[in-house]
Amino acid sequence: MARSRPGRPRKPGSREPNGRIQREDTGPLILPETLARRREFAAANTTDDELRSADFGTPIALLAAHGVITELQKEAALRAERIYAKWRFMCGAPARHASDHAGGGPSSDPDERAWQHAKSSFDMLERSINRAGILGRTTLESICFDGWYPAIWFEANGRINVGYAKAQNAFRAALDAIVKDFGLEANGTEAQKPLAA
Repeated sequence: MARSRPGRPRKPGSREPNGRIQREDTGPLILPETLARRREFAAANTTDDELRSADFGTPIALLAAHGVITELQKEAALRAERIYAKWRFMCGAPARHASDHAGGGPSSDPDERAWQHAKSSFDMLERSINRAGILGRTTLESICFDGWYPAIWFEANGRINVGYAKAQNAFRAALDAIVKDFGLEANGTEAQKPLAA
């Protein structure tokens, strides 16, 4: 006969390795106020699942939701964002702005292979965006590296303001150069047509 342990009986349920009962994964909690604010910025055809996604509030995702950039260009923008963040971390670069409190640099010297990969990816990224000219480069840096949302590109009714077509086209040209140089697949998406300046 097995001897029982003293104390309260254990609650039924699957457990973590440390003995605690596993909690249900409810996903990220998004407050109703946040969803309402996101709905204000969202395009008319945006679904609730898209509103609840973690990256919806980013400038890149909002531009894609409004149709300023295609899904392929969104992938290129996210790639540029990741390459820049990794390069900045590996070289211990300081924050771009005084309000940015993120600490720079790895806790120890990075391994040489990882550093060379980050450096070569960043060099290739720079060559790509430089081909789009100074306007394309600065627009891409502002949106992808600094997280600036170009609200001035939109009119009060949510339509794209064609007065900023030159900046939008330069941004798209920088993203298209990244798509070409990094060999991102089209996945059936079509290229965005330039706006008339």
